[in-house]
Amino acid sequence: MTTPKTKMEKEIKDPKNTSRRGSGQEEVNMKDIWKELQKLTEKIVENQEENKKELKTIRENQIKQQAQLELIRKEFKEDITTIKNDISKAFVEINDNKLENKKLGTEQRKLQKNLDDLAAKNEKMTKELERIQHGELEYALRLRNLQEDPQENLRAKTTKILATVMGLPEESMETEIDRTYRVQSTYAKQNKLIRDVLVRFTRKHTRDQVLRKSNQNPITHEGKKNHCSQRNSQTDIGQA
Repeated sequence: MTTPKTKMEKEIKDPKNTSRRGSGQEEVNMKDIWKELQKLTEKIVENQEENKKELKTIRENQIKQQAQLELIRKEFKEDITTIKNDISKAFVEINDNKLENKKLGTEQRKLQKNLDDLAAKNEKMTKELERIQHGELEYALRLRNLQEDPQENLRAKTTKILATVMGLPEESMETEIDRTYRVQSTYAKQNKLIRDVLVRFTRKHTRDQVLRKSNQNPITHEGKKNHCSQRNSQTDIGQA
């Protein structure tokens, strides 16, 4: 008596059936991979749009802050001119003996009030400058010992170095950098050292990532170590 064949035995003896099953699995896997690629592409596009919006907001805030600073400077300059005129007028009147003692006391109090107002506005401008500078530093890092070349493309050089640190394509790193420039400090000038490079990022998150990774693996360029710092020198005297 012949034993009936099981389903598994039939599939083993029928290679066409096995081939069709394998082909179906491959088709499902390709669809899954395609869906993941589409999701990844959409995510990249979404991140780029967010970066553009964030960069636009940062630049708009910078313009507003600069306008406020210019207004304070203008008022400060006008107040100085007014005080100088008042002082000149007071001295002329005193020299001509046209003021009585009471009037002289009034003019002196007026001058003192103007000086007090000037000191208050000066303090306000100083605090505003410190606030703006502090906001700038939250997005910036300083690279030290980066060889200087008179014909250098500093942005391209910095982008390449930081892309290596972050493990990103240079095109992606380019969108994370707002601007780069060299700063001169009193110490560097006196000791004839290479000027530091200040890098301002479009996002504070990127700046923090670069700082963290550079602390774990020191940055090197052309065989030299480049120190990365979040602190700004208080003795900076210029930029280029």
